[in-house]
Amino acid sequence: MTNVAYMYAYGRLHLAKNDISWKAATTTIYMALYTSSKTPAQDTDETYSATNELSQANGYTTGGAQMTLYDPVIAGTAPNAYAKLYCADTTWATATFTGVRTVVMYNNTGSKYVIGYITYDADKAGQGGNFTVPCPTLGMFDL
Repeated sequence: MTNVAYMYAYGRLHLAKNDISWKAATTTIYMALYTSSKTPAQDTDETYSATNELSQANGYTTGGAQMTLYDPVIAGTAPNAYAKLYCADTTWATATFTGVRTVVMYNNTGSKYVIGYITYDADKAGQGGNFTVPCPTLGMFDL
């Protein structure tokens, strides 16, 4: 699967304002799956919406699955050092759903701010086994 994650502008803003916490102890960051009808608006999307999300069936629950986060780490050296955000792979077991084109990560509390998204080149399906969205080797996001 093509797996390049992009941050929403408002995701960066709400992380900076501490409205969202990306830490290992955080249990409120979720990953939701969407059909090809979802077109992420990187500069304007701010909150989670169930519009064009997969239906609750075939191993999928509306709202998605909770992500397992790792604490941010520093990468690079001064003056070009930056923070990297990592997570574990997120898996739906015995998934028979089809039509996954976009994955959205969001904070599933309060205002439900979106953080980032992945868009695949073609629809993906569960095939009756595990449907896994892997964390990119180089991290989900750089700050």
